[in-house]
Amino acid sequence: MVSRNSLSAANEAALRREERLLRGIDHPNVMKLHEFYESPSHFYMVSELFEGGELFDRICSKVSTRTHMLTRVRSVAQVYHYCAGLRLDIFA
Repeated sequence: MVSRNSLSAANEAALRREERLLRGIDHPNVMKLHEFYESPSHFYMVSELFEGGELFDRICSKVSTRTHMLTRVRSVAQVYHYCAGLRLDIFA
């Protein structure tokens, strides 16, 4: 849930762009957006449940081996390759 009052016009545009992008992606390593609702005062995004906190925090908190980090980088590269194939306009 995001309050409309807390968003600048640029941030609202970014939120709407994120919605469009997430609707166009169907990949096991990317959060699935199920619904996006608007009210006069808020935006609501309904996504699949991910437990365990923020991925970035989790990666930074672990002492990782080289192999572990390469596995993570490979996963990110696979998502990038998948998204590039969709020809999504990420910067629009």
